[in-house]
Amino acid sequence: MSDGTAAALTEITAAIVRAGGTVVVPDNASLLSTSTFRNMLSDGDTATTLSYGQAAEVSGLHIMETQTEHWVESVTGLGATGVEQMLATTPDHPAQGHPMIPMIQMGTATYGDDLDLLLDASSDEILILLGALASREYTPRQVAQRNVDFQVTRGLLGVSM
Repeated sequence: MSDGTAAALTEITAAIVRAGGTVVVPDNASLLSTSTFRNMLSDGDTATTLSYGQAAEVSGLHIMETQTEHWVESVTGLGATGVEQMLATTPDHPAQGHPMIPMIQMGTATYGDDLDLLLDASSDEILILLGALASREYTPRQVAQRNVDFQVTRGLLGVSM
């Protein structure tokens, strides 16, 4: 993740939390490893504060435990926490959106037609699109293309019965 993208996402996170909102970040997010984001945290601690899919009962910044690196399982867990919209960076290629929680995806110009924003978008551009998403004035590209998925994690052992 570029420094500019990390700075924009950190600025947005801080603004939402200051305003009394809630932000949930999965513990496998690349944002957590950036110095920009870690410096925003008062103690630099990125320990999990929510189990996978646990509802956030207190507003603020939460880090959700992820049991796998599977994109769709992480997104499903975020949805279960009670988030009302999602913002994701997908630097490799566009990924599936969530069928019930709208998600804005940011990525490289290579896949610009399949993304909502480019990675170099400013915090103002991101906030404007998040506002349009929240008011249902904007439909994420992955939803419009019906590229969505939903899968609950099978946990650390991956056992199905």
